[in-house]
Amino acid sequence: MEFWLERDVTEFKETAGITREELTAIEQEIGKIIPASYKEVLLQRNGGPLQYRWVRVAEPAAEVELLEIDHLLGLETDGNLSSDYLIEEWGLRGDILVISGDGNGFFVLDYGEDAQNPPVIYLEVDSRAKVRVANNFDDFLSQLIAETPAVDSDDENWGGVTQEEAERVFYGTDVAAIEEMLLNLMWPEDHEWYFTNLLKLSRHDDVFVRQTVSNILDNNMKIYKIDADKKWHPLLHKTIINLLQDADPDIREMAKSITNQ
Repeated sequence: MEFWLERDVTEFKETAGITREELTAIEQEIGKIIPASYKEVLLQRNGGPLQYRWVRVAEPAAEVELLEIDHLLGLETDGNLSSDYLIEEWGLRGDILVISGDGNGFFVLDYGEDAQNPPVIYLEVDSRAKVRVANNFDDFLSQLIAETPAVDSDDENWGGVTQEEAERVFYGTDVAAIEEMLLNLMWPEDHEWYFTNLLKLSRHDDVFVRQTVSNILDNNMKIYKIDADKKWHPLLHKTIINLLQDADPDIREMAKSITNQ
């Protein structure tokens, strides 16, 4: 599966690339066996945002069925592991290697339970709750999904949708949901945020999404120029440039029309 999210749709700070030899050196340095499947994804890209941002929880007694995980940490080769810093900074306990987290909770490999094939555990910082997410990293990968929280299309209270919830839809795989979210939020209070997401989605793999972006600009460009602060206009200009270079001739033609508005 396409594991990593495209670089141009996120500002995630990426760690420098890594080789098999460097991974072996890190294993020797930290005294832990890094799961083979974890090594493989790190060789593709050494940390970054994930295409599949939700993981099913294996533990039957867990209070949640899904946990959000939007990135994996890379492994540095200079001895200054992000995991070491996070363990010290947040007072995490156990023989662990942190693979993801944001301060509220952390996904870790629990070497205290199994030094050869550690399970993936989620540690909640405030409550100190411990959830067994997957029996090992291979299972963890198989439990990742692109599913996003359901949005009720009959609910007119779109103003209650947070930016985070909207972005989960924007970078999910449900093209119809992306279109609906874009259309229902096209009169945003935060123009910078909305225009930024239009720019990112103007390079979406699905032509239907790019058509939606071009339709929104074609219908609303004049209003956006009046209502939005001029400092956000360059975001619109960059979006139009992307559309002018689109592989679809209809989108290119519409982009030409937008430039004349």
